[in-house]
Amino acid sequence: MRSVLNSDPSRTEPIECDFQGFVRRKTILKDGRKISLSSWQRYWLQITRNILVFYSSKSFKGTSRNDFRLERCKVLCLDGWVATWNAGDAADAFQLINHHAATMYKFK
Repeated sequence: MRSVLNSDPSRTEPIECDFQGFVRRKTILKDGRKISLSSWQRYWLQITRNILVFYSSKSFKGTSRNDFRLERCKVLCLDGWVATWNAGDAADAFQLINHHAATMYKFK
């Protein structure tokens, strides 16, 4: 899996994954700073062991794999990240938090 992390994110060769699907992501905290006007971004997400691979959307609609680009737009290693669920959030929402990097993303 190190090859996915160190490879060019724009590469399009398929990778084996444990889970994949449509998500919306919102940045809550980045480098210790609260993001006041953060909007929901649409991605196709692939999870492989401890790595997340993001693919950006081609348009504002659609939730199938064909509605997203073939090129990876971000590769994130989950070492140091913690997944949480807040009781007040929707049942399909969770957060990823990295206390060391002071970064928090919310997913739906």
